[in-house]
Formats: sequence, C-alpha cells, structure tokens
Amino acid sequence: MALTLNTPFGNVDLLGKSSEQTNSTQGLSKFTAFVRENGLATHNRYFVTFDIPRALQAKYSQFGGVISLLCAGGELPAVSLEARDIFTFGALKPYATNIRFNQMFLFFYLDTAMTVKTFFDDWFTLIVNPIDGLVAYNDDYSTNVRIFQLDKADVPVYGVQLNKIWPISTYPLQITYQGSALHRLPISFTYKHWKNMEINYEGDKSSFWGNLMSSYGVRMLGKIAPVIYGILA
Repeated sequence: MALTLNTPFGNVDLLGKSSEQTNSTQGLSKFTAFVRENGLATHNRYFVTFDIPRALQAKYSQFGGVISLLCAGGELPAVSLEARDIFTFGALKPYATNIRFNQMFLFFYLDTAMTVKTFFDDWFTLIVNPIDGLVAYNDDYSTNVRIFQLDKADVPVYGVQLNKIWPISTYPLQITYQGSALHRLPISFTYKHWKNMEINYEGDKSSFWGNLMSSYGVRMLGKIAPVIYGILA
C-alpha cells in the first residue's frame, strides 16, 4: 500500500513502496533544487516602518526611524473569516459572513533615557486621557505601520501595511537587582485592516520593491538593524 503526498513538485511516496518511485525521486529532487535556489524564509529577516500619529508629529517628528530600528520582534498579522451555517437543501453548509482582523503585538528595546517608553506613554495618553477620560479622534491617534520580510540580501520580498493602527495594551516591565537583562516593551496593537502591499500590483515585481526600498530606506536600515541587535545582545 502506497502513501503518496501530492506536492507542487510531483507525487512523493512517503513509504518508499510506490510503483511510481521514479516520479517520487524526481519530485524530491525538484523540491531540493527549489529550496537550494530560493532558500527558506527565516523570522529574523524583517523590518518595520512606523508613521508617527498625526497628533504626536510635532514632538516626535524624527522618531519614526528610531522606533523602527528598536523594534526587537513581533509577528506578521493574522486574519480570521467568520462563517455561519445556512440551510438551503440537504445538510447545513457554512458560508462566509464577515472578516476579522486579529490584534497583533510588537516589542521594542528601550534606550537608557526611556524615550521609547515615553513615546508609547504619550500615545496611550493621547488616545484616552487618564485624568478626565476624554477620548481623542481616531484620525489623530491612529497611523500606518508596514512590516517587511527580507531575503538574505536584505531586499524585501513580502510586505504588509496595517492601516489605522494604534496600541491597545502594554505589559509590565520587570525590574530586579539580579542580572542585567535588556528591557523589551511588549505592545499589543489593534487596527482597521491590513493588506498585502503587492497583491494588487500588476507591474514588474522588482520595480515594485525597488520603489518601496527608495521610499522607506528598507534595504539600508535592514542592514543596520542586525548590527544594532548584535550590540544589544
């Protein structure tokens, strides 16, 4: 009995007992060649760019690049589709009814002057004033964030833009006399929606990413970030 896995590289016999052993070997060879040529993505090749919220630009106009470099990690955003069982005939069938964009988090190294911490304190205070409870206009406190996946040459190959994003919660920072570990500030964000930055682009892919690199300096800053993380480690 054969156990065959259908892949884009051909049928691969998982037990090695198929009569199509030659095809399976060729499929495995194709897969190996594909990985050698294209490589596999790693989670440490990324870069994040921030637009400073409108109401904070006067105070932090030059701070976007600093925040980007001190972003020590996080996640690419997810999406969930909501469904409801609907009866037409026969068995109930699930139909899509809505889309939900899940919260996501990023965490940041803190400088010794705690400027990054102060920036997020100001951002939270802008959204809801802790003294009088007044809530600001969404256009004043929301912004856009872009997350790029980079290849081994620090060239972006994938990117998402999160629109109308703002921080919804932060987490305590541990302090102790034991050790000298670096502070990393986790922030949870909510947003209106995210989009694949390339998905509706019909032109040349290399030109698309080249323009983005020019606009945001992704390639240059992508090379700087690992050096900074090496210093901080």
